[in-house]
Amino acid sequence: MNRSNSQLVFVIGGLLLIAAALLFLTFDSVDSTVSKDDSKNTADLNKSAPTREGDIVSHIVDGFYLEAEFKGGNSWDFVINGSVPNPCYTYDTEVIIAESFPEQVTVNLDVNKPAEGLICTQVIEEVTINGSYQADENSTVRLKVNRK
Repeated sequence: MNRSNSQLVFVIGGLLLIAAALLFLTFDSVDSTVSKDDSKNTADLNKSAPTREGDIVSHIVDGFYLEAEFKGGNSWDFVINGSVPNPCYTYDTEVIIAESFPEQVTVNLDVNKPAEGLICTQVIEEVTINGSYQADENSTVRLKVNRK
């Protein structure tokens, strides 16, 4: 093999190693599942150990930050913070608890665009949503953001 072929093999090998490292980091560093589709984004907040009273789990999904706190006795409080492009957007939440072990909690956040033709001041509005649910201390929490 001549010198130019050796250099070419070396360069191609190096590029393949860099590509493999980037691919590994992309998939290994993401703890949650976040879909590429902007209309449906989800993240799982899985806990590896039993939760104690006062423990908090949190995650960011599609610009919204969920913080869920275990209050004891199967009681959880949550807060979702984020922003919408203007005050005419509306939002709704729904908590769904799947009967399984551990229980799987999904907090659905629907973010609805204003009605077509509605004139609204274009100023970013901060959103804070409070809620609670009843679930086992070992439950997993999933935030799902639906932009409509």
